[in-house]
Amino acid sequence: MLQGPHGWMLRDMASPGTALARIAVTIHWLRRHFAEPLKVGTLENMAALSVSAFHRHFKAVTALSPLQYQKRLRLLKARSLPAT
Repeated sequence: MLQGPHGWMLRDMASPGTALARIAVTIHWLRRHFAEPLKVGTLENMAALSVSAFHRHFKAVTALSPLQYQKRLRLLKARSLPAT
């Protein structure tokens, strides 16, 4: 897997201090706090990246903006709830 076309991304996410590793931290935070209101500035600060760099790296990893990612998490959670 590490030698495949996305191997560089996996290596960077596993290497502490890289931009992708910091994006991984924000993704984990979003997964735990998906129901809370999202302030993208909080994620940018958490990742210690500029606005443009944060969005570029986040989209490279998830193919979504942070807000779209949060909406997708909420939708997936809603689908997993039992029907009433």
